Amino acid sequence: QLLPDVGCPSLVVRGEHSDSHLPFIAQAIADQMADARVVTIEGGGHFCPMEEPEAVLAEIRRFLDETHG
Repeated sequence: QLLPDVGCPSLVVRGEHSDSHLPFIAQAIADQMADARVVTIEGGGHFCPMEEPEAVLAEIRRFLDETHG
């Protein structure tokens, strides 16, 4: 398992309606990393970055602003 070796701030993105990345799965992934958080994109499904690209981009920008100033 490589996730425990990830030491940099990380963002786990999931779609609200994803049937493969349920909230508890996304949180379990984040919990294995030293500094990770989960964000859920409203209205998104499994292909969230293609379905809701502006919402995903906004969350990534927010994350980068918070972690890198």
